[in-house]
Amino acid sequence: RWFNHYRSNPQDGNSLNNNIVWSIHEEESGVLWIGTHGGGLNRFDRKTNRYTHYRHRSGDPKSLSSDYVRLVYADSTGMLWIGTNGGGLNRFDRQKQEFTAYRHDPGNPGSLSHNDIRSILEDRQGSLWIGTHEGGLNRLERKTGKFTRYRHDEKDPNSLGNDVIRCIFQDHAGVLWLSAYGSGLERFDPSTGRFFHYRAGAGSKNGLSNNYLFALHEDRHHNLWIATWGGGLNRL
Repeated sequence: RWFNHYRSNPQDGNSLNNNIVWSIHEEESGVLWIGTHGGGLNRFDRKTNRYTHYRHRSGDPKSLSSDYVRLVYADSTGMLWIGTNGGGLNRFDRQKQEFTAYRHDPGNPGSLSHNDIRSILEDRQGSLWIGTHEGGLNRLERKTGKFTRYRHDEKDPNSLGNDVIRCIFQDHAGVLWLSAYGSGLERFDPSTGRFFHYRAGAGSKNGLSNNYLFALHEDRHHNLWIATWGGGLNRL
């Protein structure tokens, strides 16, 4: 088998502009949107073999807010959402070729809780959920641009177990699951705002094997598969 290699070539403006790739989203047309570490967002049209580069431009509020793109996510309307490292969340209007940035504002409790984004999910009700690194979970009200924050509270056992969210997943029954890095698996009920925790514990034979989680997947038999850092693979 042969692999085609797509690399950055400083002498070729029509190439991938950074060799560290964090995320890829494929459109139905086959166009690829590629998030890079320092090169911003790349659009690659495989039919024409052409690249378009979207970078942060200082002083331009309609440009990408950061060149460190961790996530590229398309919602049910086809809107692209870009999760960055340090620049918050971006909404990209492909017709206008403009970005709208949502950032953390210390003086505004309705703003994004943290500018480092790790996960994005649109649920079946159309709500957009954003997991952050050290800012917990956010729900965006798209009509108003306001965020509802769900954070860890040491005094509340029903709060989020950890503010570092790696993954958000919705299962066949509509239940939201989150991987909280360092505090295990979280099951979340948006109607009550309560979290139920699954954690690894000494002497627990059938419990979670490790509290550091990276990925969640549901198979066709409705088993939930959980990838861990150091504890192997778990099936719930």
